[in-house]
Amino acid sequence: MEPYEELYEKMTPEQQDKVRRCVDDMMARGDKMEKGRMFAVCTASVMREEIDDMEEKELTTSARKELSAGDFAVPGKRKLPIHDEAHVRNALARFNQTKDLTPEERKTALRKILAAARKFGIKVTAERFKKEAEEKEQEVNLLENQEVSFTEHFDLLEAAEPSDMRMINFVALQSGVSGNNRRYRKEEIEKQDLKGTKMFIDHVHEADNAVGIVKKSWMDGLKLKAEAEVFNTAKHPDLIQMIEKGLIDSVSIGGKGDVKRVKEGDAYIDEVHNLSIKEISFVGLGGVAGAKVTEIAKGG
Repeated sequence: MEPYEELYEKMTPEQQDKVRRCVDDMMARGDKMEKGRMFAVCTASVMREEIDDMEEKELTTSARKELSAGDFAVPGKRKLPIHDEAHVRNALARFNQTKDLTPEERKTALRKILAAARKFGIKVTAERFKKEAEEKEQEVNLLENQEVSFTEHFDLLEAAEPSDMRMINFVALQSGVSGNNRRYRKEEIEKQDLKGTKMFIDHVHEADNAVGIVKKSWMDGLKLKAEAEVFNTAKHPDLIQMIEKGLIDSVSIGGKGDVKRVKEGDAYIDEVHNLSIKEISFVGLGGVAGAKVTEIAKGG
């Protein structure tokens, strides 16, 4: 048994599902890599997320007790350590995912995190961060009242000059059968609201791989269209230029859903039900032929 197969066997069902979806997306993009290698790459990607969580827990078990209350954005509950640059960046990324905070604790934590960011020279779009945080807080309260579970959509992007940001329009999904043999029905697609959905590169869900955020979405016939802010980042400094030149023009959804295999003639098709789009990525070759950037406008 290969090392990655041993890792895969030890994963939780949710982690294994992430690996399988990652492989499906690579195959849908027409990646020429051998399938065994795809599994190895995707397994490593999922494990990196696990390692990040383990590093956070390591602080909890070994070093957290040595920190003073002032070293936390939430002193009373000793949450979100901000004693060094690495943990400030982590606090920025995890702020809207932190649970069990009162509205006052959340406001205080936000002030402390932004102050710590200035101290360590981390550029953040403070006003936009505050606005998104307030919107998310209202969303959370509404959803909790309805007893609906949800996945956090917000991720912080470092401040960008207008030349480093573009508003783009794109087709996220359209009714029909995709390159990976999945049928997306209009009645499933039109249920999707992409506002606040994060955008990545190649479905790698790491903080420094976030490159945009969807501002709104709408149905246009059989197509789900969206408008998003997209940024050049430290990891992807030429993304906008590559989009403008048409070198990157395809997008791919990432999410969850139930698949029902149906027979049509001599072929089988996987029909998607209960679709829930969690993220959108720029990819080299998308599984849905029409899922592409359609318009680019300069950021203001």
